[in-house]
Amino acid sequence: MTVDTTLDRLSLILDFSRVGNNRVPTLDDVIDILGYFFLEIPNEGFVVVPDRHFDSTEFVKKSMGADETNFFWHGSTPVMNVSSVKGQPTYIRLDFNPKRFREDNQLFDALMDALSDLNQEWPFTMHVSQADFAFSITNETGAENMWLWRLGATTSKIMYSRSSAVATRYSGKRSSDIYAKYYDKHQEQVDTIVNRYRAEKIRLKTLKNDGLIDDEELNQLILPALAEKKKNEIDDIPENYWRFEVTVRTPLFLNDREFNKDVVIDRFLDKLSIRNIESINNPVIRAVAIAIESDKVKRNELPPSVKKKYSGVMKWGDVSGYYDDDRHYHLVKTDNVPEGVRISHRITMELDDKISSKVVQSWLDNSSGIQDEINSYFNLRS
Repeated sequence: MTVDTTLDRLSLILDFSRVGNNRVPTLDDVIDILGYFFLEIPNEGFVVVPDRHFDSTEFVKKSMGADETNFFWHGSTPVMNVSSVKGQPTYIRLDFNPKRFREDNQLFDALMDALSDLNQEWPFTMHVSQADFAFSITNETGAENMWLWRLGATTSKIMYSRSSAVATRYSGKRSSDIYAKYYDKHQEQVDTIVNRYRAEKIRLKTLKNDGLIDDEELNQLILPALAEKKKNEIDDIPENYWRFEVTVRTPLFLNDREFNKDVVIDRFLDKLSIRNIESINNPVIRAVAIAIESDKVKRNELPPSVKKKYSGVMKWGDVSGYYDDDRHYHLVKTDNVPEGVRISHRITMELDDKISSKVVQSWLDNSSGIQDEINSYFNLRS
């Protein structure tokens, strides 16, 4: 049972507005320098090459030296996307998963050499525009029921039609300075593998039609081996594997690179918990909660009084209603009921914060290391 916290995505802005009288580099200039240093990586069975699009270029890591009929000979791994920023002619954005650079020092060294060389030719400043913090939760009982429970959050659910289970929950708007999502990482990885193997079977059929492999070889050798390889990859994914991700953008950074460690906890982590809906003591609210969580009923369709009770118990787990001296009705966390008032009803539900406590502790243990990792991209070489 583990919770791992990592930096899952980083977006860096190179700002060339201070180059002085020199011309501002184009997107192609930046891509050419990055491409040169990536191609200079000693041959370790792969090559990093640019894949150019209309308004961006993605550098991909491609395997080399394999026979054409080998499985995934054409397989590639995204390394970095380079693009211009609309409305900011002096900005170039680098988007990447730092995991690629954590796992391969050659990639990291090539990137830092490229940025240092670029800075010599066109001096730039750099700042973080987005960082994604990922909390990977494996083999924790009840992880599928954990979520961020708070009033006022914009939430939505994405359903997998295959199982009709909630696979992803979002909190906050994707365009805001900070938002979060919680999703079934096991199902996501299975879907990725299935789609990848489906594309490979299409490619193999094309090879057969072109006469590069014969029908017997395809059906008796290649496809059975392909199916076995697919099964082994899926079997390697932890069955109980969930991920909580928090995205933080520039306005919530303390400066060009330093993130506010507390904002992630204050906004999200201390609000994570598991709600045991079956334990709600009020049968009406229990039925409402089950209907909403199974996506059979929309919360906004409920009468105001029922919606208020549902929202209160889902937020606090223990709420009480009472009337004040003017006969105005109030519903509050039971701990906050004023002294001397008569409680008209009380709704309770069991809460479990064991997993969320592990997530918070993992953040506290790893956030400094994540900050050091971000800082490492700012240490340009002379």
